[in-house]
Amino acid sequence: VVPAGEAITIELGTVRAVEVVVRSPGSAMGDLRADWTAEDPVVANLWIATDGDRVRFAPPPFAARLRLVRDHCVPFVSQPYEPGAWPERLDVVLQAKTALSGSVVAGGAPVDGARVLALTRGSQVLRSGYRTGEWTATGSAHAVSDARGEFSVARETKGEVRLLVQKDGFAPAVSDAVLFDPGTSLRVPPMELRAGGSIRGRLRTAAGVPVARAVVAINHELFGPRTVLTGRDGSFAFEHVAAGGYEVRPGEQLMDGGWSESPLGDEVQQPFAVDAVVAEGQVSEVDLVADACRLGLQITGSSPTALSGWTVELRAAVDNRAVFVARPLPQDGKVEFAVARAGDYEVVLRSPGGPFGDVRAVQQVALVTGQNELALALVLAPWNGALPGLGDAGTVSLVQHENGLRIESFAKVDRRSGVVACPLVPVGEVEVWCGGDVVARVDTRTVR
Repeated sequence: VVPAGEAITIELGTVRAVEVVVRSPGSAMGDLRADWTAEDPVVANLWIATDGDRVRFAPPPFAARLRLVRDHCVPFVSQPYEPGAWPERLDVVLQAKTALSGSVVAGGAPVDGARVLALTRGSQVLRSGYRTGEWTATGSAHAVSDARGEFSVARETKGEVRLLVQKDGFAPAVSDAVLFDPGTSLRVPPMELRAGGSIRGRLRTAAGVPVARAVVAINHELFGPRTVLTGRDGSFAFEHVAAGGYEVRPGEQLMDGGWSESPLGDEVQQPFAVDAVVAEGQVSEVDLVADACRLGLQITGSSPTALSGWTVELRAAVDNRAVFVARPLPQDGKVEFAVARAGDYEVVLRSPGGPFGDVRAVQQVALVTGQNELALALVLAPWNGALPGLGDAGTVSLVQHENGLRIESFAKVDRRSGVVACPLVPVGEVEVWCGGDVVARVDTRTVR
């Protein structure tokens, strides 16, 4: 309580700020987080703003500890400092957790700012339309080399690991596989970056017309995809390409750093397609023909309107990639596709579903350079039949294989009667699939 007419004077003493400089050589990338914690005589905690690798704060008026945290590093906790005992500057080195460490060099000199990623062995996947190899980057296992070229990639699981190094102006480099044990750290031999070679060429049509402002992609099982736009004359160039074999093809869109990922089944775990081989310091020339292989389709149904509302797409069998995404099937059933590479493909047809039936037809086709023609006749009809022994199955699929054409129709099962009712099924002998097994074989021409 302050009596009327009197004033209280409060003098604030000058508090000396503490500056903390943090060094985490080659540690995993991540924001630095700082706070101080007090327990006696008061319990308190306060987060401190950070500026890159520096922290500046006014110490608390009671005993406290400073804590510094960064991803994949061992947290630093200082000794308790009493008021007035804090040093003006603290130099702190954050040690990485058990890690793979090493150095990045080029021409014998250390390389600063190189990105290092840990690759682990696993199944091939399709990332944004491009196949990976068995070695892929996972999670946040990455680091950046410091001014001395040093890096440290934190690891918490045991197993084989390879390191991939990337830096603008150089070709990527990859290490041999090493066996890492999280109980101990491991240092790998120096990672040498080189200038690499080049892939250059021109994208054109089979008639020789340049294809301008189009996306061209190269892909390597270890280094991943890269994309560029062609010039007005259809020319394209990829510089600083590591030695090895590369897939070269027209792309759908420029890579923007984002990824979508889908698994690849065992049936498409195949060797990479190699369109260009690069040697260090050499140029590999590629003549890329956008429509080297042309496919003319003629698709017919059991009636002129039987395939109304259906869609058609073309997929590459080697990686199950949609080369041409699903498009409406024209009323006359005529479709044209053009691709750059010969090989095995799949024509995929889908019904509109609902009361019109849920049907998927897949025709395998081997495309060669030049014009290819294919006629498909889909003979489908409504079908109902009693199939005992289906138990509580709610749905089954009726499958027909013939001359590389697989037609699968999905049907509902009446659980009380076991009757399968389907708006459209392939006419003829079919297999009935339920729960991953063939449970019956019927002839839809006679069982109605």
